[in-house]
This record gives sequence, C-alpha cells and structure tokens, in this order.
Amino acid sequence: AVSYNGERTLEGLSKFIESGGVYGQGADEAQEEDEDDDVPRKDEL
Repeated sequence: AVSYNGERTLEGLSKFIESGGVYGQGADEAQEEDEDDDVPRKDEL
C-alpha cells in the first residue's frame, strides 16, 4: 500500500495515479522489528 500525502484535489490525485504512486507519496515508515517474535509468549491466568 502507498500512502498519499499530496494535494486533496482532482489534479493532485490525478498526478499521483499517473505517476504510479510516486507524486505526493508519503514518507516511508520504518518497520519496527520485535526481537521477541520468535519467543513464545506465556499467558498467565
């Protein structure tokens, strides 16, 4: 998915679509890496 942070006008959205999602694209969000993903979690009841 591509974030759109450009102009909220027909012209701005048209440029975004015609450029393949490059024009007006939002900044890339850094993906958080969880170090505990491979460790099973213990649920206490």
